[in-house]
Amino acid sequence: MARTYTKETCPLHGSKYCALLNMENCRTCTVNCETEEKAAQVRADLDAICEKMPEDGIADLFAGDRCRLCKGEARPKKWYALADLGHREPKRRKAAILGIAREPHAGTVLPVQIACCDACRRKYLTLEYVSPVMGTAFAAFGLILMSVRSVREPIAAVAAVLPFLVFAAITALGIAGGTIIKKTLRSKYEKEMYLDIMGVDKLNALADRGWFELYRNKDMSRLVFSKTPIKQGIFTAAPEKNDESAENEENRAEKDETV
Repeated sequence: MARTYTKETCPLHGSKYCALLNMENCRTCTVNCETEEKAAQVRADLDAICEKMPEDGIADLFAGDRCRLCKGEARPKKWYALADLGHREPKRRKAAILGIAREPHAGTVLPVQIACCDACRRKYLTLEYVSPVMGTAFAAFGLILMSVRSVREPIAAVAAVLPFLVFAAITALGIAGGTIIKKTLRSKYEKEMYLDIMGVDKLNALADRGWFELYRNKDMSRLVFSKTPIKQGIFTAAPEKNDESAENEENRAEKDETV
């Protein structure tokens, strides 16, 4: 559906910058263009971002009907994997402790969304939670075990601190086991999907232009998953579809809801 912008007094109204921002409407627009000076800064920032982006944009990361995280044959898209990219430019200064100005980690922050299938999401979440879940489960088991009087008292008879040491050992065993399982699964999964999103073709090209993942885990990207795409913001507009393709997608969505 075409978006209509009614605030004709906005300095960006009807311009390419307004279209690039892709806000749902003027009421939900978060861009500050109250003065011509602020509007000029918005234009300059958007121009700077566009200079660092591919000419064809990044819509193909999320607009298609196939997963972009799969290696090999891509599965049907079911989710959107969300992450934040950063770029050093434009360089800015901001006040820090004791009023000393410092340069922030990123001058530009760009949310990106990537088409994702059920399988890639499941693998990612498995790696994300296997260690903490196993650690928590073993800790709970150790706590319950040491709360049983018939178990705790014979152990405590040897040394008063021994029940705590047994509990700590069980917990450590769970954490270690989770770490080993995660490492094993990671070796397998990284052959099947991009655990580092910057390895995806389009994002790899962005990395060559100076973009980097703003927040990431130690050994893989940090992702949040959503059933719906980001509705507004720069580079969130999907390519326009003809009536037939739009109808086909709507029918697929209805089919998914009824399954």
